[in-house]
Amino acid sequence: RRRKAAAVPPGPRPPASVAELVGRWMVGGDPTGMWTIGEGGTALFQGRKVNVKWGLAEERKGRNLVIFSRGQREAGWELDLPASTTDRLVWKKASEPDTVWERQAEAAPGATAPGTV
Repeated sequence: RRRKAAAVPPGPRPPASVAELVGRWMVGGDPTGMWTIGEGGTALFQGRKVNVKWGLAEERKGRNLVIFSRGQREAGWELDLPASTTDRLVWKKASEPDTVWERQAEAAPGATAPGTV
């Protein structure tokens, strides 16, 4: 009798769409650099609406996916999808150290964030 191989849980993988990036993100470990990505890629910085160019968008060309922010792109930054996961985004710019966004856990319903009333 053959035994079935144990299913190997999938490891971290690059995001397959902007929808997988909805949530709160801390930039470079700095709590004053909090971005929130909403449905459709809309963006908030520190809880405030920002210009639509700072949101996330996606382009598909055949099987190739590119996720980007028009504002970040204008500043020379590109999201490195192969180096990113659904919990960690790696932004690259020539002659600059990488900037990493780390996904933050969502607050429990009814909980207030530190420093808010």
